[in-house]
Amino acid sequence: MDNLIDNKKTILIVGGGELTLPAVIIAKEMGLRTIVTDINPNSLGMIEADIPLVLSTNDIEGHRREIKNLQKKYNMVGVFTEGADIEITIAETADAGNLPGIKPIVAKRCNDKVLMREVLHEAGIIGPKFREVTTKEEIIDFIKKVPLPIFIKPVDNCGSRGVRQIEKIEDIEESLKVAMKNSTTNTALLEELLIGEKQTVEMLVDEETIHLCNIIDTYHGFEPYAVETGILCPTALPESMQKKLYDLSVRATKAVGINTGASKLDTIITKDGPMVIEMTARLSGGFHCQYLSPMALGTNDIRAAIKLAIGEKLDLDDVTPKFKKYSMSRPIFPKKGKVTKIEGIKEALKIDGVKHIILRGKVGDIIDDYKNCVTRFCFILAVADSIEEVNKICDNAENLINIITE
Repeated sequence: MDNLIDNKKTILIVGGGELTLPAVIIAKEMGLRTIVTDINPNSLGMIEADIPLVLSTNDIEGHRREIKNLQKKYNMVGVFTEGADIEITIAETADAGNLPGIKPIVAKRCNDKVLMREVLHEAGIIGPKFREVTTKEEIIDFIKKVPLPIFIKPVDNCGSRGVRQIEKIEDIEESLKVAMKNSTTNTALLEELLIGEKQTVEMLVDEETIHLCNIIDTYHGFEPYAVETGILCPTALPESMQKKLYDLSVRATKAVGINTGASKLDTIITKDGPMVIEMTARLSGGFHCQYLSPMALGTNDIRAAIKLAIGEKLDLDDVTPKFKKYSMSRPIFPKKGKVTKIEGIKEALKIDGVKHIILRGKVGDIIDDYKNCVTRFCFILAVADSIEEVNKICDNAENLINIITE
């Protein structure tokens, strides 16, 4: 400790993109020194960081090495991310630095969708029929038992990259190729198609306490692809179904072994009851924990999760709702082509209840087919006292925004 620059508590935040930027800001507000890693030195989080460190978020060995180097200079108290699917990097870095966090094997159970399915199945948690495949013949064999349509996914990617429904035999070869290309395992996951309303369940775990932060409703379109077309926060589901979703999520969280930090699950309510679609050991993306929960409930799940990451207890004040409104994320989907003009953003922001308009693109960008969530161009974030009102606000804002393509 005598060789430290000072004794100020310092946190390593992995990822400097728009979704992790709020974590950097909140950590600084908590009095923590922030060191941020990202491959892009000009990312928002890197600019905001006290100390930016250019390093790919997927470079696990690099992070294991750097945490030990950083501990020679700074009082490192934790490793953190949110909104980025890099739980293995976080767990491995915390492990290398002997810092709070889940075990690397637990992170892998969340990141590897096949392993997650196997663990949940072994725990007796009902889910879709599934199989890991590498060939067209294996898919043909699967659909003899599970009729089309079925889902095919990469084993370990996010943002719905490489995910689609296989609706006919002719879809198989190209779908398999894309799914395998988007997976580091060079394999793909087949799943029985689940039909029903979808949600995200977000929780924080502090040893034996598993606290429900929020349940949101998610909407999807652009079949055969899985593109999220909106989020409602909090859910409109009745309390009885929310309880079932929470109970399912607790069972899944315990099954994979998450004993500290965040547990986020994507769920679906099928004719056979609620099931887990996917899960991860981090807080959500999609502007959920970053903006929608604070707007609707006055909570600060990111601050609560950071406290767990630095070895403090869960602070219920951070995650206890202060009020109840309804917030919404409404993506806008411009037509295919080259973006030539973006109009109406300033006018839409003047609408009462519109809190943010987030552009992920600019004039000159090319809009292609919407095949995953990463390709979405613009988002309206709004809040109101009722579901009907927040939908109307988003409608009005969407009518003002004109993204022209040619």
